[in-house]
Amino acid sequence: MSSMKKSRKSRKKELEEPMRRLLLKTEEQQEEEESSDEEFYPLLYDDSEEEEEINLGYLTEKSKELKFTLPDTYEEAMEEGKKYSNEGDLVRAKQFFNFALVFNPDSYEAFNNRGNVKYRQVKFADAILDYTESIKIKEDYPFPYHNRGECKYRLNLFKRAISDFEKSNEIVNETLKLFENNNDESAIEYDKETLNMLSMASNQYLILCRDQLKLKKQSKNKQNEIEDTSRDNSDNNNNDN
Repeated sequence: MSSMKKSRKSRKKELEEPMRRLLLKTEEQQEEEESSDEEFYPLLYDDSEEEEEINLGYLTEKSKELKFTLPDTYEEAMEEGKKYSNEGDLVRAKQFFNFALVFNPDSYEAFNNRGNVKYRQVKFADAILDYTESIKIKEDYPFPYHNRGECKYRLNLFKRAISDFEKSNEIVNETLKLFENNNDESAIEYDKETLNMLSMASNQYLILCRDQLKLKKQSKNKQNEIEDTSRDNSDNNNNDN
């Protein structure tokens, strides 16, 4: 897993200069960029935190510092991570999800859960990276799309957030149809109530995002009107002189 960390740092270094230029652009220009999320946020990631490195030796030492017993299996690591997350102990929760990724580097659930911890730590850009990893592993898993959308909403990237919320709803609707039409076994891992709650949450955020975009547009139009009026008054004063 150390190679994963190295590749992320490498990608960040390669994109640093073009991203500095991008971050100098207006918010509207940023929204219109075709870059991926990983290209869009690299300067916001904090690679200095060693605890993000999924390294068994480091995690073993960290477990001694935090005084918890090492998990023996992936399932135990996930269970403990969820327990500590529910208790609000985000530091220990993240360490157990790190352990889960040592046992199973392709666990889309562990990446999603670790992203949730980072979201609660107000590390939105770092959480986006975990959600994106989860999506790469399982593209029809709706939860990281919604969660990533929440991060983008918090970063005022409403158009990008809308895209994620809509994708989450699309997957939820397709999964619910499997329940209704075929009772397909592939849909059993998600219960209907959870899916419906996720869809309701995504729809609420879609409303919020669209409202924010309307407000931004209204504010921009108002500013343009003020600038036009100021320009006209200036022209009239020049003509009078």
